[in-house]
Amino acid sequence: MRNCDYPTVYTILGSSQIVTLDLGPRLASGVLLTGTPTAVDVDNTGDLTITYTQVNTVADTDNEVEVGKAVQFLISTTATIETTYQIKITADTDGTPSETLVDYLYVTFC
Repeated sequence: MRNCDYPTVYTILGSSQIVTLDLGPRLASGVLLTGTPTAVDVDNTGDLTITYTQVNTVADTDNEVEVGKAVQFLISTTATIETTYQIKITADTDGTPSETLVDYLYVTFC
């Protein structure tokens, strides 16, 4: 995989956290995300849990994320030492033609 500068989310070991990945900058005007996106642990470590993956239904005005333009999911880990995971996010759009967007981010539990 090409070495890109993907965003990193930091959270505390033992916690669970909702993660939001804004895909708005990659969407054409008037296009929204649709359907059920996916978020998976690229390394398939077995100690990361990802649940409740969905397109955002509420705007995040603090971070200027509009409804229907981000993927959200809940993460937790059973790791007991600092661990970084690479997450692959895939989401479809309602544009014509429909696109499938793929992006990545890192999550570090520390």
